[in-house]
Amino acid sequence: MFGPAPIRDLAIVLDAPSFEPLEPLLDVLEDQPVTAAVGPSLLASVGPSVVQHLRHSGLSSLLDLRHFADPHRMALLAEVAARTGAIGLTVQLAAGEGALRAAVQATRGRIPLVGVLTPSWLGDDTDLVTHAQLAKKVGLKGVMGTPEELIAVSATVDFPLRWAREPESARDSDPIAFVRSARQSGATTIFLGLSVLTHPAPGTVIQAALHAIEQGASHGG
Repeated sequence: MFGPAPIRDLAIVLDAPSFEPLEPLLDVLEDQPVTAAVGPSLLASVGPSVVQHLRHSGLSSLLDLRHFADPHRMALLAEVAARTGAIGLTVQLAAGEGALRAAVQATRGRIPLVGVLTPSWLGDDTDLVTHAQLAKKVGLKGVMGTPEELIAVSATVDFPLRWAREPESARDSDPIAFVRSARQSGATTIFLGLSVLTHPAPGTVIQAALHAIEQGASHGG
């Protein structure tokens, strides 16, 4: 029996009201050594079958939903995610210990959960290290944050999965510079979103990002 697909070094965030605006990008991604990170809008539009659809294009998928809800709904979402065949799920650490434990219990180890270090818009003043310690306490497999956030928690709490996400203003950022800073932060997977989706030649960005990741690995950072 085959085990779960590996989570690649590079993940491309796919989030749109339907597959239609993503089709040019999906053509570029087909059979590339990347993971598809399905956002909440795409999941709501297409449904759980989105994971199977992407698999037909040679892509393994994780659900980058960054979910925040009460324990009952968190558990339901985690159960759905585990059944889709997705290889990972993001949840907001600000949901609190009860909701996070409910999500972990619902998956029964079938899918790794990664906690998102709380963004400022949630208005949660809990410090990053406390959130990372909570993620470890409830059994999450990793944390997601900006490279700066990952560095801030890495000295205190270590995780097998450390996911670096672009800032929300990534439309105007340099994706390759971000990849390099993410590598230096110790990220195990680097997430690119708007900087790829809005680029006139997304394939060029993806190849450059993969090259930068490979260079970082060969130089030990």
